[in-house]
Formats: sequence, structure tokens, C-alpha cells
Amino acid sequence: MQRHFGSALRIGGPPDDSDEPLVARMRAAGCAILGKTTQCDEGALSISRSSATGITRNPAARDCHAGGSSGGAAAAAAARLGPIQMAADQGGSIREPASLTGCYGFKPSTGLIPRDSEYGVYGPIAAQLADIRPVLEAAAGRTLPHSLPCLSDLRIAYMPYCGDCLPPNPSVADVCARAVERLRASGVEVSQIEPVIPYGVMKDIAAYFYAESVGEIVGEFGLDDVLASGERCFAEHARATAALDPETIGEWAGSAFASLDSALEAHPVHGYDIVLTPTIPFVAFSLERCYPAEAETTPDYAIWKQRYGISQEHSVALAVGTYMKTPEITFPVANSEDAKPVGLSAVASRGDDAALLAFAELADPVLVSS
Repeated sequence: MQRHFGSALRIGGPPDDSDEPLVARMRAAGCAILGKTTQCDEGALSISRSSATGITRNPAARDCHAGGSSGGAAAAAAARLGPIQMAADQGGSIREPASLTGCYGFKPSTGLIPRDSEYGVYGPIAAQLADIRPVLEAAAGRTLPHSLPCLSDLRIAYMPYCGDCLPPNPSVADVCARAVERLRASGVEVSQIEPVIPYGVMKDIAAYFYAESVGEIVGEFGLDDVLASGERCFAEHARATAALDPETIGEWAGSAFASLDSALEAHPVHGYDIVLTPTIPFVAFSLERCYPAEAETTPDYAIWKQRYGISQEHSVALAVGTYMKTPEITFPVANSEDAKPVGLSAVASRGDDAALLAFAELADPVLVSS
């Protein structure tokens, strides 16, 4: 199969002539590979529309995006086009679309599943939690132990807001809080904890990663061709990001990474077995938009628009888990007041994938509203 990364400019290149280790492992385990799902241009945005494949609708809200970048995988899972979709995640690309489509998404610890990337991982998206374990074990090449103390023996915390970027909208906050209350009502102690990331840090870190992804395609094809063939939202993003000064980007990122490192030393995941938090602060938004309307209410919205052409303030906090290389699972806990799915994430320490999966299997009947 050919890799086009959602970009029309990359269509027509030579197909891959060998399987990645992940695919080889899954074939060896007897998995039948049905096809390849799509993503947004260069995996850069929170939309499920691309210059290569057009619109991918959200089965849970057909006039809305299925999220990004693995929107095609999440839409296929929600539509029951096969029990498991394997996706990639470097800045939330498993967790966000799973949340928007009402699916489960498991982002493993970096290194559990082979991938030639310092921060990027592969992981499953599925409509049923029971389908996560077998494919995760096949992809990891080993069994993940089931054993876990009862839920009441775990140190569990709930963080309603991470502190940076867009806070959860009222509907998301309410749905997630009610899921946590169901867990408490079952006899499990859950501490509530304060935000940990200083506001404004993530926009400066975003500059580093955006410049890298946009710079690759602009360097290969030229900005004019990218703007001419790219999807509208990505074109706006590419135009603004390509104009940024590399030296300035380095200064922004250097300062921001120092602030983030300091904050993460005190991250609650170091003191708890499981940290629960809203996966993303919004629900599925219209196919006509490049980002949810709530992003326009944040103090840094104008800066995002000026620097990057679009706002990613609604989702870039997902990069915290990427940077920490932690395992995370998204639960489709309930629908919002306008009947759109809401996700709640459980996060464990890096390497505790087996414990996180076992927690999910115990907690799922309580957290997920029937």
C-alpha cells in the first residue's frame, strides 16, 4: 500500500514493498487486514477531511468531523467496519477521534508496539472494549497480565482540567464528572486534583512540531503547490506556519519545554495509579469548521490564528501524554446534551500498560453509562 498521509500531493508515489513490524506481527497472529483508513493532511489537524480522500463523516454525528488525525480509523470503528482499527498517535490522534466518535482508544506507552519514532505510537480504536486486549497483545507481541487489585485498592485521581489550552465545555465537564461520581458511588475513592500545566505553554511547544510537519511537505513540493492542492484548513495552517522564523520557533520551544518539564515533575500520575481526565474539552464539530467554536473564546486564540492560521488550542494538551510517553485509554462514558459522544481518559505511568488495561476492564461497566 502507498502512504499518502492524507495529502493529494503524495498520491502516485511508489507503494511500500514490505510490512512494518506492527503489520507483520498482526499478520503472524492471524489478523485479516481489510484495508487502509484515511487521515487529515499530514496528520496535522483535528478534522476528518483531506485533499487526498475528501470528507470522512462521523457516524455518531454525520454533519461533523470524526477528529484527527486518525479520523478514518475512528469512523470505521464507530461504523463497525471491522472490529479493530489500528491508528497512530503523536499528538492525540488515537484519543481525540475515539472520543468524538464514541469509541475506545488505547494509546500505549512509547515502545510497547514497535514504531520508528521517539514519541509516536500505534494503538487500537474499537467500538467494544473487549476487542482492545487481543489486538493490543498481538501488536505488542506478548501477553498483558490480567491481575489487578480491586478498584478500591487503587490510588485514583480525577483532574477536570489540565491547566493549559481550552477548558472543557460545560456539557463535557458534566458528563465526565457524572462518570467519576458513578465510580465513587460504587465504593471507589477518587481524589480531585488541581490543574498541573501552566496556561500558554503548549502553544509554544506546538510551534516546534508544526514547523517540522509543515516544513517536510513544503520542502518537498513547495509552498505554492501545497496551497493549491491542500485542503482548505491545512492550506491556512501551512501558509502561516511556513512563514515562521526557525530561530524564533526555537526560542519559543526552548523556554516552553523548560516550563513543561518543571510542571511534569509534579504531574499527578507520579503519585497515583490512575489519573482520570476529560479526553478532549469539546464534542464533534461541524464539517465546515477547522476547529470547534469554543477555541475562539480562549485568551490565546488570536496568537494561534496569527502563528498557525488555525487554532489547535482545543486539543494540543493531548501532547502532554505524548511527551510523557504514558499509556492512556479513552472511554465513551456518555453522550452530551446534544447527543454527541464524550470521552473520559484514564492515564497510568509509563510502562504500566497491563495495569491500565486491567483497570479499564474492571471500571468500564461503572464508568460507561448504558
